[in-house]
Order: sequence, then structure tokens, then C-alpha cells
Amino acid sequence: MAIHLPLSPKHTFQIIRAFALFTIIILASTPALADLEIPVWCYYNEPPFAIGQDQGLEHDIVNLLNEESKGQFTFYLVSMSRKRLDTFLKAGRTGIALFVSPIWMEEKGKANFLWSPPLLHDKNEIVSRKSSPVNYSGPESVYGLTIAGVHGHKYKDLDSAVAQGKIKRRDAKNMALNLRTVIENHGNDFTTIPKSTLGYLLLKFGYKDKAYISPTPLAKYTRHLLLNNPSPKLKKFIFNFVAKLKKNKKWRKIKDTYQIH
Repeated sequence: MAIHLPLSPKHTFQIIRAFALFTIIILASTPALADLEIPVWCYYNEPPFAIGQDQGLEHDIVNLLNEESKGQFTFYLVSMSRKRLDTFLKAGRTGIALFVSPIWMEEKGKANFLWSPPLLHDKNEIVSRKSSPVNYSGPESVYGLTIAGVHGHKYKDLDSAVAQGKIKRRDAKNMALNLRTVIENHGNDFTTIPKSTLGYLLLKFGYKDKAYISPTPLAKYTRHLLLNNPSPKLKKFIFNFVAKLKKNKKWRKIKDTYQIH
């Protein structure tokens, strides 16, 4: 039969002190959960960035981040509107915004931006029908024509001409619809679509041989990862991650899947 002797106050204090010391050591050697879980924000709802449920470029790059992290961080995707993203950035929340360009963003409030090296070199292509090609060389070159636009989108260099009635504009809810109205000759002469999106849409609809792409685009830019208020550890990981992407076979396969060249 086991005999349990009561502990003296001295022994009880020693046990409590040892347990407290052990707890402090464990906590000191374990990073805070908030420092490990990193939200990845994306406001794009067009392919190839978002394609159906849990599919698309945004999901693939978050999965790749987690694979390369090997447990250092847990990255999770948060889809949101551009307006909500701006609110998060101004509030100083720590996180990463996907595929954005410095020319689109403005630091306000507690935002503290850090930009990764470019992920993609992109441009807004001017797309028309091969049977009625549009060669863009500035707003004057498309006077009298009708552009297929997306509700709420702004088109630098064209908006003022639209406001003056020199260019007509007809809006739809997404770029895929705009491309179809142009290629199928449903009243629109041309549209503008990012190269990163266009390749996927042309393949999806079988329009490669029907579409004409102007040698001169509407705009050129680079897409990056925007880090807002990152820790030194997160900054180091992201910069190493992007630096290694060129030789990453999985990244090349992802880009090939979506016709991003």
C-alpha cells in the first residue's frame, strides 16, 4: 500500500518555483503565435488570381509560402475588397498583400510598407479583334472607339478622354465578359487586360487566334509582395523566398498553368 506523506511548505515552494521556471523557459523559447500566423491579403477576384473555390494563383502562392517556410510561419489567405485592404494597412496590421505595385499604394496612418523584389513583370495590354486590330499609341489613337471596361476600374490616360466623350466606354462586371464582347464583336472595339490575366483567358475561351494585342500597352508595371509592419524574421524569410523563385520548379509550373510568361 502506497503511503502519501504531506509535503512541507518548503518542499511545496520548491516544486512551484521549479514549475514556474520551467514554464518561463518554454515560453521564452516558443515564438508568440501571433508572430507565426501571417495573413496574406488579396483583393483580386479575376482569374488567374482567383478561380472558383480554393483555386487560383493566390492560393498556389500561399501554399508555396507554407511549403518553403517549413514551419517557421503559417500563412493563410484572406480575400477582401481593396477598400478593406486599405483600412487594414492604415491601421498598421501586420500582413502581406499579394501582387501589388508601389504605384497603386499610398502609405497612410500606421502603415509601414516594405516591398519585396518583383514577383511578376506585368503590363495592361490593349486587346482587339484580329479582323479589326487596334494599334494603341496614346489616347488619340483610340478616339471614336468604344472600350470595354470593368465597373469601378480607372484607366489611366483614357479616363479623361472618356469624360470628354472622345472615347466611348461600356462597362461589364469582369474582364472575361469584356474580352468576349470584343472578340465576338458585340459593340466594343477594344479592352485592356493585364498580361498576367490575358494568357489564361485566351486559352480558356480559345481566342488565341482571334485576338490582336497592340505592340504598345496601356501601361507597364511590376507586381510585388507588400509587407506591412513585418518582423525582422518575416522580412528575411520573404526576401529569401522571392530571391529563390526564379529557380523554383514549382513556381515555374504554377506560372505555366496560368499562361503567365
